[in-house]
Amino acid sequence: HDLVYIGGRRASSGAWGRDRVVELTIGLASNAAFLAPIMALARRGRTCEVITATALAVTSTLYHFCETAEVEVLSMNAGNWHRLDNVFSIVAFGSLVPLLMGRANAVAPTPAHLDACRWSVLVVGLFFQELNPWHIGCMLAPIAFAF
Repeated sequence: HDLVYIGGRRASSGAWGRDRVVELTIGLASNAAFLAPIMALARRGRTCEVITATALAVTSTLYHFCETAEVEVLSMNAGNWHRLDNVFSIVAFGSLVPLLMGRANAVAPTPAHLDACRWSVLVVGLFFQELNPWHIGCMLAPIAFAF
């Protein structure tokens, strides 16, 4: 069966009670925390990281919105958006690791090294997310690979 989205966490009532509104508000508001780091990265000229963080914020927001509102956006359900959220989370780790390595070694990583790390983590992350986005090992393996 398709592992993209295993629904049924609640029966769809169609009603928008207080709990559902609170859940949606918290899910969407939590992603506002991405704005300050995105702006700081933009000021520093970190284009790749800005794109990664923006994609992560957008996919996470759409995942929470689709799941709570029980709707599709761009013909994708909450499960599709959750998988993309996972991919961009993995890619964010892939962007972070080379930057940390440069600090530890007191030598900045070369652009070629940064590209190799980012692309490798993306490829490995996509593979594992396609394999099974709901298995914790398929989330942790590409992050461990980044290190």
